Amino acid sequence: MGLDTVDAGVRIAVEKEQVAEVGPHGLASFFVTTFVLAVHLTNWAPDVIWIGLAVFYGGVGQFVAGMWEFKRGNVFVATSYSSYGCYWMGVAMLMLLDKLGLAPAGFDSMKALGWFLSAFLVFNTYMTFLTLLLSKVAFLTFFLLELFFVFLVIGCFRNDAPGHGWTAASGYALLLTSLAALYMSAASMFNTLANRTVLWGGSPLLNLSKTQ
Repeated sequence: MGLDTVDAGVRIAVEKEQVAEVGPHGLASFFVTTFVLAVHLTNWAPDVIWIGLAVFYGGVGQFVAGMWEFKRGNVFVATSYSSYGCYWMGVAMLMLLDKLGLAPAGFDSMKALGWFLSAFLVFNTYMTFLTLLLSKVAFLTFFLLELFFVFLVIGCFRNDAPGHGWTAASGYALLLTSLAALYMSAASMFNTLANRTVLWGGSPLLNLSKTQ
């Protein structure tokens, strides 16, 4: 997720053509959408306020950012953006079907969401391990997102309402995730504009490079 400019010393690919840095936008869309969903899950804000953001900013915005990252050759970043862009659009569609009464009779939205999130939990798990090769801040962000998925999956299958039990815990985990993403967005922007490391991202926690 824009990880190639979180720290000037950590580059995923060398650009061969002029394509603007996508990281600040992709991470900003992730921050805003996750923040608004988080304050709903903690029951600080009403429902549905996050759905529009999930479709357009977190959804379309991140997906487009992912396509540009593919153009730049940043496969991990591109996969992250495009996958989570689709995630946001998918979860928004699932909730809209339920809210608009278009779901099949007997549709259990909480159980359905639980299975939906379970699939992304598996995906996020292996992506989290890969961030060990990127930077400390990237790992922290994905680890917090991992906690969010674990907590909300449990909350969905327990039918915990926003502000209660595991669902509330998922909201707090997502709030921390959003703040980590905000830092990464700012770091990517500052480091790109200054052409040097202004905001620290941290070296990789794991190095698999072959030494001569």
